[in-house]
Amino acid sequence: MLADSMLAILIAQCLHAATFGIFHAAAIQLIHQLFTGRHQGRGQALYSSLSFGAGGAVGSLYSGYAWDNISASASFTIAALVSVLALLIAWRAVYAVHE
Repeated sequence: MLADSMLAILIAQCLHAATFGIFHAAAIQLIHQLFTGRHQGRGQALYSSLSFGAGGAVGSLYSGYAWDNISASASFTIAALVSVLALLIAWRAVYAVHE
């Protein structure tokens, strides 16, 4: 489909970069709100280790299993569904912090 289109790939990569940057900026802002003073470094370390470390490892492991045992399309679909679930959880958590 669009995997052969250079324009589609460029647009997708630009959107990926923008959404990643926005997510990271929002996450760091939340860390600064939740961890004050000398605890901010620990909060950032916790964020990095859980999201990029553990989250990346678990995501890579299960996407590899899905890719090999189901299909590449299913792997991307599952990743999209997990992302939507994470968005809903984050939205609820941020809303709870601001109440």
